[in-house]
Amino acid sequence: MQDQILQALRQNDTAQAVQLAQAWVHDEPGQAQAHRWLALALQQQGQPEAAQAPLQQALLLAPDDAQLHLQQAGLLLALHQFEGADEALLRTTDLNPNAFEAYLMQAHLAIGRNDIDTAARQATLAAKLQPEHPEVLALQGMVALYRDDADRALQLLSEAARQMPNDPRVLYALGSAYQAKDMLAFAEQAFRRVLDINPKMTSLHGLVVQLALRQGNIEAAHQQLQQALQVPGLDTPALQRLGAEIALQADQPMQALEQLRPMLKANPGDRRVVELLLACWQRLGREEEARADLDEVLAEHPQLPHLWLARLAPEGFGSPGAIAVADRWIEAMPEFVPALEARLRLHEAAGEADAVEALAARIVALEPGRISGETRLVGALL
Repeated sequence: MQDQILQALRQNDTAQAVQLAQAWVHDEPGQAQAHRWLALALQQQGQPEAAQAPLQQALLLAPDDAQLHLQQAGLLLALHQFEGADEALLRTTDLNPNAFEAYLMQAHLAIGRNDIDTAARQATLAAKLQPEHPEVLALQGMVALYRDDADRALQLLSEAARQMPNDPRVLYALGSAYQAKDMLAFAEQAFRRVLDINPKMTSLHGLVVQLALRQGNIEAAHQQLQQALQVPGLDTPALQRLGAEIALQADQPMQALEQLRPMLKANPGDRRVVELLLACWQRLGREEEARADLDEVLAEHPQLPHLWLARLAPEGFGSPGAIAVADRWIEAMPEFVPALEARLRLHEAAGEADAVEALAARIVALEPGRISGETRLVGALL
């Protein structure tokens, strides 16, 4: 019966596999392997919840079967019950210290929760059993990457990727290792390969666009962005901002400006949007538009410091406009030290020593030891 079920699963006929396993359980209810294969068939059919009952029955019938505990760990992982999976894997290795797959799974779980020391220990245990296995090399490479040993990570992950060229986990780690070494073209290639294998890793689209931009490859960045925007649910503010950044780098500031202005109103807390907008306004010579747009947003969000800093940008340093903006900033945020420092520098530029000393004292009162205030007070005393 086991061979028939296995054959059905190999042919992707999960319905037949479940039917055969159910018949086996009916005929031999005391046979642990019958329940085990029913659980496996149900899980393969996309019913992991339904697979739990027969697998529990198998474990009741054969509590010391390490392979059953390993299967339970895999099922719990599919159900995102990570703590239970950890316990099942520990039980597996207790029963069978040579359970290679269990060490691999424990290492991956440890990496997932950022427990790198545990991951390293589990990878070492797996390496004692199969030191040259590509999964072991991949895990050792991931541990090295987390420990900022990019050279060793690159060496190990390159070999693992050579042996497992279609494993997205290995390729993703390899891309990260290339990125850590500032080998941007190789990193981009690795992440593109991950997307080819697993298009659902949508977060990588933005990273690939950024890597292309960092290399100055505007056309490739634009093509990748257009491809990403066709994916349902990916038309996000982050990708829209990347589109504006591409337009700006392609010397199309007007196109970038048209994309960014609605984004400023929709999300005034996005500092990168404000930075890009300032670049557009500066290139186009639209200082009045910058003042008007920023004043409009500040009227509703006066507690965002980056907006006040941006509002100062169109004003000449020391100009009446800059003084007026700095005064408004202090009025909106009277105990915010950077606002006081901005006004202090303007007083200093105008040679208003008494006002500088007064603001310096106010800064130190709010934040004792602040260099900007302390140095001015010492200077005044001298």
